Amino acid sequence: MASYVGLARYDLVLGPLLLGFIWTLNKRGLVLAVSIVTHRLGWELGLLSSGILLRSRVCTTCADVLGTADAWRTEATAKGWT
Repeated sequence: MASYVGLARYDLVLGPLLLGFIWTLNKRGLVLAVSIVTHRLGWELGLLSSGILLRSRVCTTCADVLGTADAWRTEATAKGWT
């Protein structure tokens, strides 16, 4: 997994910004992905299945971002996502 030191922070003028996707997995034609968006308290991760938000979490540190994304990926791969 890539290092995310220096992630863009929330901008009061621009508001929340989608920074991209940390990872994507596939299963039976569906796509599971983790998005990262700037948030007033740090960053918000969203777990999306084919564009539908299933779960979200606000992280205050880069370590929390990486740990959460890794935990969600481990959970998904255990359920057959590749």
